[in-house]
Amino acid sequence: MVKYLQCVFCYFFVCTSLLAQPTFTSSSADVAPGEVFTIQVSAENLVNIVSMQFSLDWDPAVVDFQEVRDFSIPSLGLGNFGSQQVDQGRIGMNWYDNSQASQGITAPATNLFKLDFKALDGIVQAETAISFSGIPVAIEIADTSFMDIGMIPVNGVISVLDPNDITELENEVTTIGQNVPNPFCDETIIPIEVSESNELKIEIINLTGAQIYEHTEFIHPGLHKINIPGDIFPANGTYLYSVLIGEKKVAKKLFYNGK
Repeated sequence: MVKYLQCVFCYFFVCTSLLAQPTFTSSSADVAPGEVFTIQVSAENLVNIVSMQFSLDWDPAVVDFQEVRDFSIPSLGLGNFGSQQVDQGRIGMNWYDNSQASQGITAPATNLFKLDFKALDGIVQAETAISFSGIPVAIEIADTSFMDIGMIPVNGVISVLDPNDITELENEVTTIGQNVPNPFCDETIIPIEVSESNELKIEIINLTGAQIYEHTEFIHPGLHKINIPGDIFPANGTYLYSVLIGEKKVAKKLFYNGK
């Protein structure tokens, strides 16, 4: 009986911790050799976060670091970043809430900062991830309990392509937007624009991976607004939705708050 209660407690603790974890994302980019481009670093599901620290790394044989800029949360600036190892493909950051109230940041989604890179000349068909890591600065995300709650990392990918390949990709217009409104109660809309007729598939899962919704239809060129009803969601919280159109697949988060 004691062992059973211990298992139940551990299961509850792990699931609660997972649901409480914020998601940190670095964006992706398709670039040409020699191109200067920007990676957006953002976070979702922040609740009373009073401090955060982590590192980002990349392959310095593919891209060259330029600068960090556009700091989007209070008290975050150049002084919060350690750039001594950027030549090795690493940068660390450390931030804490130094406001008088010290209640931390609460936001369903927010940008944090931007990183500028330059793709090296003479390289094509090369990739590097922009990965969250614990070197040189360990990953620690703390809320007002001052406990490390960790993070769910979503790493971006930089692809250095032949300029002709990039032009072809730009001509194949498929735009999958973020659902609006977000958070939402009664319903939300996913905007999708395509230049060619194709099959559309939308799947929504919860944070444990269980599917709660699936929708398929054949769509024609133009702008489409796909309605997602709020009554399909069993509880308030964060959900993941994926949109598949032809060979293009995009995954995003939505926040339901209607119960």
